[in-house]
Amino acid sequence: MFDDQGRAPDIAAKQWHFNNAAGIGFDADVCVKVLHSDVSDRLSRLHLSQLAYLCAALPGFFKHRGFSVSVDIDGEVCRYDDTLFVAVMNEPYEGGGFKFCPQASPYDGQLDSCIAQGIKKTELVHLIPRAMKGHHTVSRGVHMARGRVYRITTNVSVWVQTDGEVAYKSNDISISLLPQAVQFLGL
Repeated sequence: MFDDQGRAPDIAAKQWHFNNAAGIGFDADVCVKVLHSDVSDRLSRLHLSQLAYLCAALPGFFKHRGFSVSVDIDGEVCRYDDTLFVAVMNEPYEGGGFKFCPQASPYDGQLDSCIAQGIKKTELVHLIPRAMKGHHTVSRGVHMARGRVYRITTNVSVWVQTDGEVAYKSNDISISLLPQAVQFLGL
């Protein structure tokens, strides 16, 4: 349950864990649409979840309003205007097969990030296929980074997603590694 601003009623300092990816902005908006779409449910049952994300993403992109963001990575701060999204990842892929952080590895002790800002609507046609293959990293408006501790602040509250689950809206998010937090036991 959320209030009219997208916040959980007891929003004070939430702590969420994720394995693969956390994101704000457009990628979280797409997750909201996918999670609440009958079409997405049907496509997922047919093992076409990648198509579900595309169906949710394309119409939303043309309505999405950019936001200003300050991204502090290990004490180094960069500011971006007209931001589409910020994705912080521990694996290369998210959202039905988008390879936003092609160099991300759960073994290197770093989190990779992809920040998209200033992307023109007309550039989307070329950028989506490139992002699916991980070839978008040199495109105009795409900024790649790597670090252990992130603090992301925005000028407006934006949806936050962790591994595709949408929890709340916020304008101040901290993300850091918990080394060896997930252990797998093979039987």
